[in-house]
Amino acid sequence: MPLHHITECIARISAVEREKRTWIRTWPTYCTACGARGGDWSLDKEEVQEDEGRAFDPCGFCVGSNKCPRCSLFVEGLKETEKRDIRCPHCHWRWGCNPGDVLPELPVCICPDPVEIAKRLLDEHLSLFQEVLVFVEQRAVPGDELVNRMRKGREVYQHAADERLSEL
Repeated sequence: MPLHHITECIARISAVEREKRTWIRTWPTYCTACGARGGDWSLDKEEVQEDEGRAFDPCGFCVGSNKCPRCSLFVEGLKETEKRDIRCPHCHWRWGCNPGDVLPELPVCICPDPVEIAKRLLDEHLSLFQEVLVFVEQRAVPGDELVNRMRKGREVYQHAADERLSEL
């Protein structure tokens, strides 16, 4: 995730973080191991369900103990269910099918890649540096020390930029 987010990304993340805090206040005893999902979907080819193309691995902390992943109260037959059709009689949790069943997850960051931004900015700076150098060279007299210093500065800047980019 980038160090600096664009405004739209910050707004999306902040909204989900507020929603997440509210959800946790509402369901403080939720299963932190699975985020109240009841388990995870896997792509293990040995466990694949033919109709889905993936397998569901129940959470051993909540479902494996017949506890509701959201409210942590006992739910008869939860770990034996095959079709995931049992609902929690206490909080009405239903395997993530209902809105608010699971802990809200942070959205995927939509920010541009910071390395690409750095490369673009360095290219822009070098391009501007080159334009200034050409401008000064066109107006300078032969042997002008300013032109020599600018040429040396461009080389130093280019070398530093190349080293910095190799670190990213």
